[in-house]
Amino acid sequence: MEAHLVPSILEVLVQVSDPVIEDQIRVDMARLVGPLLDELSRYGFDKKYADNFIGFYNVAVKDKLQGMQEEIIKNLPCFMFVFNGHSEHFEYFKDQYLEHCTSPNVAIKASLALSIHEALKLVPYTGSLGSIENALYSLLEDPSREVQQALCQHLNKIISNFAKDTDL
Repeated sequence: MEAHLVPSILEVLVQVSDPVIEDQIRVDMARLVGPLLDELSRYGFDKKYADNFIGFYNVAVKDKLQGMQEEIIKNLPCFMFVFNGHSEHFEYFKDQYLEHCTSPNVAIKASLALSIHEALKLVPYTGSLGSIENALYSLLEDPSREVQQALCQHLNKIISNFAKDTDL
């Protein structure tokens, strides 16, 4: 698998980062990269090829193609889960919530709102949830209807995950 499949996957990541590739293929890869990384992590490839996946994330999150940023941001919990044992990478992806929750792009904030309940599960409570907690508060205060609707889809899980270790 590593000799043939993984190099092909890594080449696809490089190719779809190029704006000349068909838009839908690029958006599809941004949507699929999280589950793909999760599957490869089962074989230990997450550590070996972390730079490739993080590099793709960094390109996709800055891409101006409609849907690209939204899809990659929906994968933040997957990146956090896979890199949970690697504190530097974990903190980087956790901080991405705070970085993007003030975006002028409502679709990006709605994507964050759709996935923040998963991120809350992964962050240990140590008196504060840090940047994830701050991002949650920012999203809760966001006036846009799209963000509020996205938060409401998983509000029960947000409350459960947020209150898991806190002293209410």
